[in-house]
Amino acid sequence: MTPLNTATIEKELKKHAIVFDSLLVHNSIPSTNEAMKTAGAGIHICLAEAQTAGRAQGNKSWHSPAFQNIYLSIKMPLKTLKHVTRLPILVALNVLESLKPLELPIMIKWPNDLYVNDKKLAGILVETITQGEQTQAIIGIGLNVNMRNTDTLSNPWTSLAELSGETFNRSMIAIKLIPALLNAARDFSHTDDLNERFLPYDYLKEKSVVLEGSDQAHPTQGIDNEGGLRIKTSEGIKTLTQANIKKIMNTNHMARARAALPTSND
Repeated sequence: MTPLNTATIEKELKKHAIVFDSLLVHNSIPSTNEAMKTAGAGIHICLAEAQTAGRAQGNKSWHSPAFQNIYLSIKMPLKTLKHVTRLPILVALNVLESLKPLELPIMIKWPNDLYVNDKKLAGILVETITQGEQTQAIIGIGLNVNMRNTDTLSNPWTSLAELSGETFNRSMIAIKLIPALLNAARDFSHTDDLNERFLPYDYLKEKSVVLEGSDQAHPTQGIDNEGGLRIKTSEGIKTLTQANIKKIMNTNHMARARAALPTSND
C-alpha cells in the first residue's frame, strides 16, 4: 500500500494558497479528532494512516484499516457560533462537491454521512471546543478510498475503489478534502441556501425514520436552513437538531403496505 505523501500534500495546498499552521501525518493514532484537541491556536491539519479508536457520530466506532482510506481532521478558530448547526451539513456538501469529478451518485444521510447505493462511503464528525476565550471547530472525516470487500463489516459500506474499480492516490484525495473542510468552517455563518443545496442529495427524501427510544415512523420533510431534520408527527412538523436514527424505511413502501391491509366493515 502506498503511504500518504506529506511533502506532496503540503506543496499542493500551498500552491493553491491554502493557509495552515501545521500539517501532520501519523502512521497510527487513536483518533485524528482527539489529536486535534491538544493542538494550539491556529489552523491545524492531521492525517493518519490508521486509527485505533476512530469515532463516528453518536460516539460510534469507525473501522479504520491501515493505508487504505483517508482519516483526516482539521482544527481552526470560529469567528462566530451563530448558525453553527449548519456546519455538519455544509461539510458534507463541500466534501460531496469535491468528489464530483468521480461522477458517483453520492447522497447525504442526515446529519453528515455520505452514502452511495444504500452503502456508507464516508462519515463526518464535527465538534467544537473552547480554548481560552476562543471557540475552535474540529472537523473529522473518514472516507473509504481503497478498502475492498475482503474487509468484512457488519454494516453495509462501500469505497471509491469498490465503486469505480480503480485504485486511488490517497494524497490527491486528501488535497481535495482539506479545502472542503476549511471552507465549511469559514462559510457556514453566511450560507443562506443550505436547504436548497441539500435537497438534490437528501438520502432520506421520501423515507421515514424511527428514532432511538421510539417505535413510531416519521416521514421526513428535508432540512431547514439551520441544518435541522424536519419530520412529520401527529402534532405537525418537528425539527430535530440532533437525533439518533434507529431505522429508515421507504415511505412509498409503507403507503403501499397500509393500502394492502384489509379494511373492517363496521
